[in-house]
Amino acid sequence: MGTVLFFGPFHTELQHCFQVLGASCAEVFWEKHEKGFLEQLKHLEPSLVIVESRTQSRACRTLTETVLAHSPHTTVIMLTEGGSCPDTHRIGPRFESVCQARHTDAKNLILAAENVLCGGALSPSNSIPGLFGGMSNPSMKHLEAMVKQIADTDAMILIQGESGVGKGVMASHIHTHSRRCDKPFIKVNCAALPSELLESELFGFERGAFTGALQAKPGKFECADNGTLLLDEIGEMPLSMQAKLLHVLEDNQFSRLGASKDIHVDVRVLVATNRDLKLAVKRGTFRKDLYYRLKVVNLTIPPIRDRLEEIPLLVEYFVEKFAKQYDRPRLQFSQNIRAILQSYRWPGNVRELENLIKRAVILQDDSFIEQELKLDELHDQVGTGQTFLSGGLKAISRKACREAEREVILSTLQHTHWNRTLTAQILQISYKTLLYKMQGVGLGGSDQERQNFDDENGVQKDMVS
Repeated sequence: MGTVLFFGPFHTELQHCFQVLGASCAEVFWEKHEKGFLEQLKHLEPSLVIVESRTQSRACRTLTETVLAHSPHTTVIMLTEGGSCPDTHRIGPRFESVCQARHTDAKNLILAAENVLCGGALSPSNSIPGLFGGMSNPSMKHLEAMVKQIADTDAMILIQGESGVGKGVMASHIHTHSRRCDKPFIKVNCAALPSELLESELFGFERGAFTGALQAKPGKFECADNGTLLLDEIGEMPLSMQAKLLHVLEDNQFSRLGASKDIHVDVRVLVATNRDLKLAVKRGTFRKDLYYRLKVVNLTIPPIRDRLEEIPLLVEYFVEKFAKQYDRPRLQFSQNIRAILQSYRWPGNVRELENLIKRAVILQDDSFIEQELKLDELHDQVGTGQTFLSGGLKAISRKACREAEREVILSTLQHTHWNRTLTAQILQISYKTLLYKMQGVGLGGSDQERQNFDDENGVQKDMVS
């Protein structure tokens, strides 16, 4: 969840918050003295600082400037005598001072902390300024017009596009231009958790709901109340969870695990995926009713190879961003490197470009870019048979043999519905040898690997081991 650093005297409300956050898988630390607090602040760079302010005069400005100097991406929740402070101010990309009364209800304090740790409200500076500013690609102009029409509504939006294309940035942009911009924006990666954990992550649980549930924990839907929830990688959500999600989207109600009482929330839901959900519906891996419930508005972000004219703008943005972040001079690329950047196909999309520019800015060197991108293109061409095979005749022979074995093994596996024992018998080899050869030709054979292979190659999913 993140790291939380408490600072100040130990009292009941903070102690309860400390215990709950610790039980919710956050790393929690407590410092009573200023010297220890500063050392921990430098060492931990926590996601959140919760501090008890003794005097109103020092409340916000001194502390926020101190935290900014040592950990600029930390959020501060300040408990002051009256719950307000004339010096409250916001600094930096994700730096916010939130003043609350010392006697604030522990539940509200925990919820405020959960909002930050679950993803918190993102400021507009977290996304590319304007997102569409200066872009001339017709597809992006069309997207811009659609986003302007729908951003300030509560319409559900399905964001589609390849991995690394900027679906999360688009969702953040929509949130920050909506009426909910001052409320939480929380992101959940549906592919990162198995079904049983995803349910508790989304809907929360009560104390004693299962072994190890020592404290009640709110889910992401509660944390995002009155704000926006992004369900990323929605195409990876298990069918059992899809049914539960559909009910929540229909009536905005759910119950925590282990609870009998329903909770009503007001959440705008955005979903993102790199999968073809219509194809998933045909294969039976995605519910048809949920697909049409989600597809109120569909935004498809084109890959960067289809809008290469935008590369210079993105390069300038990332150079400025990382120069500030890592305290480096602005790197000036040569004309040759700029031409290479604009002609490369970018299979990893904007994420690949971002990481490349980050490395160049940190190292203050762009000499590696030409060689690296040309090598990547060469490997892609070899993989698709667009250029010669190097390594001599023996290497070519071994490669051809492996490819032939792979085709025979795959064809037999499909014929036997991936029954490995029967496949080994048909191929007249031992079961152990079959597993070894499958591993050698990239057919690992596990259910997950088979599913990934089927997805990538359009193989029907009705096969069983």
